[in-house]
Amino acid sequence: MAERGIEVDHATLNRWVIKFSPLIAKEAHKRKQKTAVSWRMDETYIKVKAKWTYYYRAIDKFGKTLDFMLSEGIAMCGRSLFSKVFLTL
Repeated sequence: MAERGIEVDHATLNRWVIKFSPLIAKEAHKRKQKTAVSWRMDETYIKVKAKWTYYYRAIDKFGKTLDFMLSEGIAMCGRSLFSKVFLTL
């Protein structure tokens, strides 16, 4: 906003977020595409900021990434975490 010459207090921005974020979330939820019933979990080991990290992602049968998670250690509950999320859809 400062680029356009308008001064806005941080408290005002916070009020806007509180007021408009539910509306944006509701609209985004309407436009969200349904996921396939079948999905798989992929696990790999990648380097992020010079640190080795486990990368988990849930992929539907069309190859679309549904969700992902980065973990410093092996996440034994990674599969169950994704299961809880996608079983509620």
